[in-house]
Amino acid sequence: MAWAACISVCPGAIVSSNSPIYKFQNLLLEGISDPAALPFAMEYLTSFCDAPTAQIIFVGDGKNILQSTIVGTHDPELFRLESQYWPINPRAKLLPDMPVGVIWREQDFITPEEIARDQAYQEFLIPAKVGHFAGVVLERDHRSFAALAVAQPYEHGPISDSRTETLNLVVDAARPVLDIAARMFGSRNEAIVSAFGASARVAILRKDGTLLDRSKAFESLLSAGIVRIDRFGQLDLMSDDANRQLAMAVRPPNGIIGGRFALSRLRPEDGYICIITPVTKTNDSANRSGEAILFLEPIFQKRELDPGLLMEAFGFTEAECSIAERLFTGDNVKEIARFRHVAPSTVKTMLKSIMLKTESRRQAEVVTKLSRFAFPAKL
Repeated sequence: MAWAACISVCPGAIVSSNSPIYKFQNLLLEGISDPAALPFAMEYLTSFCDAPTAQIIFVGDGKNILQSTIVGTHDPELFRLESQYWPINPRAKLLPDMPVGVIWREQDFITPEEIARDQAYQEFLIPAKVGHFAGVVLERDHRSFAALAVAQPYEHGPISDSRTETLNLVVDAARPVLDIAARMFGSRNEAIVSAFGASARVAILRKDGTLLDRSKAFESLLSAGIVRIDRFGQLDLMSDDANRQLAMAVRPPNGIIGGRFALSRLRPEDGYICIITPVTKTNDSANRSGEAILFLEPIFQKRELDPGLLMEAFGFTEAECSIAERLFTGDNVKEIARFRHVAPSTVKTMLKSIMLKTESRRQAEVVTKLSRFAFPAKL
């Protein structure tokens, strides 16, 4: 391993507006808020580094491409196979273990003889005109990492030292931008997930289905194989019908994210109700690409009424709240009377008061209205 050829990069800071790299920082920050703007940052990078091709890639769970943006003289049609070759790509195998801020080139991890025998290089990287690269991991956490690279056709030879030194300046400018963005969006995602409670099965998705964050309870569903993440980093509900409905909810024709549907399983008790809502925008530029909150609730999860809300909403007395709770669980008049040790006529009188206060004509209508004040039972 040619360790001497590796170039260490120290964390930088937001540079002066007089610096030519300042524009790249602005473009990168905008691109992180809106992935549709990332190509402009990469286009600027090819010009600044005088490189044929530039790429930024975000990888989740060590192996799933969350976002890949590449601009330059590469073969765009062939590069669509990037995810397919990712599991056998020597660069992909290298990235998870690369030190943050260290620029690597081909000569640092693979020999020409190995390249000549390698399937990914021969079938994908070299034909796609990105046979030589200089790449660096910009940021890493326990679930994902971001990497930046410049590349050129294999016949042009290795990336030069001068071009690598220029990339060094770019990396120095990019890392603080990513750090700021990670803190901003990471804190936002954590706040959203935690707001649902420790036992909630909740996740945050991009509109293409890519999983951005999830709760520990949702993580347990992944571990149990009830849902999974595919090789593209996208959520798979293990049902073609459910996946279609999920796609319609996060990428609706009218542009309004949202919806709910049943996630059926072989055993009904293993089924879930899937609820989709949009992530609230934090500013004018954030989330223009669309992000959604996904919440999975067991179909047969026990629910209970909140007496405090019933008192506030309908003016129920404590006795009426008690009867409403029994009615909601399915008890009839005789069962409620036996439970409360009163005559059935007393229960009927209180039921009339409940129906009057809820403006209901039948007991079934009362139960329907009560269900709006029912929440998952505390374990």
